[in-house]
Amino acid sequence: PPGAHGRRVPLRPEIPLNFESLKIVGLCTLGAIMYGIAHDMVTAHVCVEYFSAGHKNIFGEHFTGPPFVYALYWGVVATWWVGFPAGVLLALVARLPGLPKLTWRQVARPMAIGLSILWLAAMVLLFVNLPLGRRGIGGIFVPRPELGEAEDRFVTVAGVHMFSYSAAVVAIVIVAGVLVSKRVRPRRAALNAQRQPSPPSAPDTLPTAPPSSRR
Repeated sequence: PPGAHGRRVPLRPEIPLNFESLKIVGLCTLGAIMYGIAHDMVTAHVCVEYFSAGHKNIFGEHFTGPPFVYALYWGVVATWWVGFPAGVLLALVARLPGLPKLTWRQVARPMAIGLSILWLAAMVLLFVNLPLGRRGIGGIFVPRPELGEAEDRFVTVAGVHMFSYSAAVVAIVIVAGVLVSKRVRPRRAALNAQRQPSPPSAPDTLPTAPPSSRR
């Protein structure tokens, strides 16, 4: 359309993936990695065989390093690809035009709460099921008799990891719902304020007091 001086001004639709959106994507990716490391730091110490025998040993066939090495590696490799698309989704939810936009700081709190609850739930599930072995959550997996006494711990850890991936999808949806609510709330409050009747205006002149009677 023509501008103020008759020149044509190119249309520039507002793109939601701006620098603030990139911060949200980076925040979610980093949050997923931190969750993965904290999660695997526990499960690797419970059953390091889940990482050394259950996954391709990227450190070498004869590597028998400490569990935290596996936790650091798989905590990053197995989670960044979950956090990145989750960050893209939450950035769109937080920044799409039409409602008040959220900053990465406003996204950080519900995301941190969701990750904390998810981690606590995974740890409770782990230590509740450890004494049960194949009678617990690990019973859904194929027996691994070649692991010997580590089999029960292996299948329990595998079950906890499967739970974490599944619950992460639910957590992402819940956090997205919270962000939508945070964006809708100011608009709803403004509409409610417009619908409220305005208070009656004060009269222009004050009523005069009746004349006092003289005795």
